[in-house]
Amino acid sequence: MGQGIEARERFTNLIEDALGPRYEVLNSASRLTTCRSISTSRSALTAEPNFILLAAVINDFETAAMQRPQPHPLISDAAARGWGRSSVLYDMVNGQWVRLQEFDRPQ
Repeated sequence: MGQGIEARERFTNLIEDALGPRYEVLNSASRLTTCRSISTSRSALTAEPNFILLAAVINDFETAAMQRPQPHPLISDAAARGWGRSSVLYDMVNGQWVRLQEFDRPQ
């Protein structure tokens, strides 16, 4: 869909630009979940496309009962108030701390 970005920045527009004028790229994205989009995208088949790209994002498979894992903070929010909120060094270290926890997470 490209929600929140300029049309020229949408994935489908970028692909069409890269392929050149011999190709037409159609975007039939909607606000529906991936499963519902598949069933409603059948109308796109009337255009007799040579190729269909179906893009799915993680929230298409989440339910209301699910919760994404939350990283543990490097230091407490109380300790980060003040200097921690304006420290470039803290931001860099904290970003790496979050990434380390992702690697340590059981699969």
